[in-house]
Parts: sequence; structure tokens; C-alpha cells
Amino acid sequence: MSAIGIASKRIGAFNRAPVGRVRSVARPPRDNYAYFFGLLLALSAASAAGVLAWGWSFYCTPLSQRYLHPQYPLLKSAGPVGLLLGVVGTAMMLLSLLYVFSKRSELLRRIATPARWLQLHIFFGFAGPVLVTLHTGGKIGGLVSIAFYAMWSMVLSGIAGRYIYSKLPRTIMGTEMTLKEIESQLQDMVETLRSRPRGELLVSRAKTFLSGTRRTECGLVRAVTRLLRDDLELPWTAFRIWRIFAAELGLSPRRRIELTRLVLRQQRILARLAVYDRTKQLLSYWHVFHKPFIVVTVVLVFLHVGTALYLGYGLSW
Repeated sequence: MSAIGIASKRIGAFNRAPVGRVRSVARPPRDNYAYFFGLLLALSAASAAGVLAWGWSFYCTPLSQRYLHPQYPLLKSAGPVGLLLGVVGTAMMLLSLLYVFSKRSELLRRIATPARWLQLHIFFGFAGPVLVTLHTGGKIGGLVSIAFYAMWSMVLSGIAGRYIYSKLPRTIMGTEMTLKEIESQLQDMVETLRSRPRGELLVSRAKTFLSGTRRTECGLVRAVTRLLRDDLELPWTAFRIWRIFAAELGLSPRRRIELTRLVLRQQRILARLAVYDRTKQLLSYWHVFHKPFIVVTVVLVFLHVGTALYLGYGLSW
């Protein structure tokens, strides 16, 4: 039996779990990263929205007439604002590659956790192409068109990959959960429920509900369908769990919500474990699909920048 199958069978051990002190989940130390990322996000969104609002009439003008627009000298690709958008957007795209290097660099791993590098990777990998798109002004042709479509194919495939990645159980630090950590979380849930009044009844009801989440062999298409269905059914699943802790148990509404969140979190982990092997397989296929777009985009961007510098675009204003 696989490790995932063993983890699923832990549900059947609920009644044998001893009552004990609830273990707390280790959290990363407090720092200023959240403020830094929030500020970075706000500044980038405000800058992109400001340029788009300011130059809306320019971007809506047909390409054949755009050279007559009063903002053309500033917003054209080789203009001061247009060139700045391209430089900043390209720099963001290159910064997104730090996530790849963080997997091999001890120094980068000391600077931030894998979860934070991934968050920055996603942010820079999306914000960069948005700014580059504003830099082009919709004027796409030749080598630029290949780079543009490769860039957005990279972004869209990255979004799909992030969704698949999120379906693998992970700790709060962003590392993939081990079987021991999953069993520990299940045990914590048992101890939390049993610490409440009429705890044995709560455990029994939670056990009955979670026993419906079983691991089954299925193909890739069925696994993806199951992942999507679980997400779409999340509100209904939460409501079903909320009904488990019915009013006759004497729980306050706030307590019922807390216990619902607790059991729902475990149900989500078990649901992901049910298609764990297929999700890992799908993620490996996604890497094969995603990486060529990154390579093509980076190579074409350097060719574009090199050509622009050689021809002197944007250096005369």
C-alpha cells in the first residue's frame, strides 16, 4: 500500500486516538515581507492602471493614425514612457526567474521561503508581461509577435501550473507535506474535537463525513475533473460539514464555524490525496509544456533588446 493510502486509512483510527493537548502549527517568524509585497503589488497595480487611464485615448486610436496623437512621442515603444514600461516589464520577467535559481541556491533559500519565492515568481511573471504589453501599444509584428505570443502562452500556462501546484498538500512554509505531517494534522483535528463538550459525538460525525473521501484509481482527465468539481462544490461541502455540528449539540454559531473550518481543511487535504499520484504526474507534464515558452520568451526578448540597442531606438530622445 502506498503512503497516501496509509494516510487515508488514518480516518479509521479516530476512535483510538487518545485525548491530549492540541499541538500548534508552526508558523514562520513575523517580518516585514507582507508589507513589502503589499506595497509592491499596490505600486505596480497603480502604475499600470495610471498609464492605461492616462493613455486610454492613445491606445484606442487605430495604429494607422496613432502617430498623429499628441501622446505618441511619449507612449510609443521608443518614447520615454513606452521605453520605461518595456525596461521595467522585462526586468520583472527576469526577476521571476529567481524562483528557479532559489531551488539551487542556498543564499536565496536563506533570503525567503519557497512559498515566498513562488509568490514573487507569479507576481513578476504576470506584472512584467502586462507592462510589456503596454510598451508594445498593440503594435505587434515580425519577431516581436512571436515573442509576444510566447510570453502570454507562458503566462497562461503558468496560471494553469499554479492551479495544479496548489492541489498538492503543503505546509504553511510552502514545502510539500510529508505523510507524518498529514497524520499529525488529522490527529490534531481529533484532539481538538474531543476537547469540546460531547467530543466523542463530534469525532464520530466528522469520521462519518470524512470516510466518504476515498482514494480511487483514475486517469488524468478524470483527476482534473475531480479537482475542478471539488473546487466548485466547496461551498456545498462547507455547508454539509456545518450541518454535521447541528444545533442539538449545544454549540454556539461561532463554535460551529470554527469546527466547520477545521474539518473542511482536513477534507480538502484528503480530497487532494485521493488524486495525489495523478496530480504529480500532471505537474510533471506541465513542466515539460511550460519550460519551452520560458526559453523562447527569454531568447526572443534578448534578441529584441539587442536589436533595439544596435539600431539606437529610444536613445535619441
